[in-house]
Amino acid sequence: MIKKRKFILLLLSLFGVGSIVSCNNQAEIKNSLSKIIDEKYDYIDKLESVEEQRTTKILNDLLDKVFADNLVERREFLDQQNDVNYQKEILKKLQELLDEAKNQSNSIIDQEVKTKFIDNFYENKIFPLYSENWYFILKNINLFYGEFYNWLTIPKDDNSGSYHSEKFLSSLRDLKTPKNVIFINSILDKLEEGEESAESYSNYIFYLSKNKIIFRIKISRNSTSKNKLTIEPWIWYFPFSKTNNISIKLISNILHSAYVHGDQIGFDRFESDLVEKLRYGVPSKIILKIKDNYEN
Repeated sequence: MIKKRKFILLLLSLFGVGSIVSCNNQAEIKNSLSKIIDEKYDYIDKLESVEEQRTTKILNDLLDKVFADNLVERREFLDQQNDVNYQKEILKKLQELLDEAKNQSNSIIDQEVKTKFIDNFYENKIFPLYSENWYFILKNINLFYGEFYNWLTIPKDDNSGSYHSEKFLSSLRDLKTPKNVIFINSILDKLEEGEESAESYSNYIFYLSKNKIIFRIKISRNSTSKNKLTIEPWIWYFPFSKTNNISIKLISNILHSAYVHGDQIGFDRFESDLVEKLRYGVPSKIILKIKDNYEN
């Protein structure tokens, strides 16, 4: 905002504005400024609430990481993501993919085969669509709702054999399926860089929170592709948590230990610290789906 104010002051000086300006001159100056300043990219200097300003900053921080100094690609990306017709196309495509996953999986009788099919479909078709359109989705997340897919566990490490305890895995069968998550607004809470970033030469890892929901986001350090950001499978939701303030630092530390290094202590802390000690409860995997009342 400070930079923009300085920019406006500079423009005023260029237009020869003195200490006393007539009403006609003020109108001319305002008209001239409106032609120069693109309101589409005027994110901060509006009457926003503190929560809205925080959300805007989070989105801009992600844009900065993805595009760095490449202002041309950044502008092209925002033009695309903010285009109403493009947004309708993306929502239509997402709904078609969700319908395809449902229809194809319904024809599979074996439950294990069905689960593997849906996992693969979501990870390779739906999450890439989320990732390609991350700005539109995060900025307009109130258009979506989160539907329970499965309980979240960390994959077994094939090298070390580290995995969850049988007691924990058995307890998942007795859990009650949570209700859908309804996003009543598009306010985002926190964006924090994960400790995994320090050991990765190729990617930055970020965690984004909204209430009891956590997105794990990967941004390529070196890719020349325009789409450097990935919303990783899966989106975490803590339906039984006693607080909305989920510790991103703890989640990052656990995943760093269990998922990255395959250490058993990471799996143990997932069960003892994350689920029990902090009373977050078992996290679930959710899928973003389009609200029924959205009109194309």
